[in-house]
Amino acid sequence: MLEAALNTYRVLVMNEDPYSMIGDKDASFLLDVTDYPYLDYQKRIDSAIVTMETLAEHDHFEKCLDLQQYIKELKNEIQRLSK
Repeated sequence: MLEAALNTYRVLVMNEDPYSMIGDKDASFLLDVTDYPYLDYQKRIDSAIVTMETLAEHDHFEKCLDLQQYIKELKNEIQRLSK
């Protein structure tokens, strides 16, 4: 589960292409990447929360802070678009 959380972090926060991660190995994610890069805001937020919880269990607190900021920015974007 940690590897899936780290992969999801890389997609969400670092904007890495999930398909380039898959390559020769079977990479897993805590996010449905079939619609990448057109991922729904709420799905991104939900995945970020699960990823943050998993990373916190493994003491990746800096990544958790990055994800908190990521969620905050997405929520701000949702509010801006709804006006």
